[in-house]
Amino acid sequence: MDDFPFKKGPRYGTIICNAQTHRLIELFRSRNPDELIAWMDRLIEKSVRASSDRFPGYQATLQKKGVIVVSDRFHIIHNLWELLVIVCRHALPGSLPI
Repeated sequence: MDDFPFKKGPRYGTIICNAQTHRLIELFRSRNPDELIAWMDRLIEKSVRASSDRFPGYQATLQKKGVIVVSDRFHIIHNLWELLVIVCRHALPGSLPI
């Protein structure tokens, strides 16, 4: 699950793909969590795992529905890189003597 912009404007949609086959499952014209909840309510009840980006609306909605949220490789690496930058800025002096 991820969001995407329509053209270069401020409007975003939501795309849901199968993580194993990479095939499209559903496409929404917004990032509205209520739309996602309504779609999930129509699904058959079973244990589900979802990979999602860090958009808080997705995280909260999936957790409310009892879905196990996992991170994809892109977001794990992105999060680790952000953490590495923070640690380096904290640990290394602003300017090193030559």
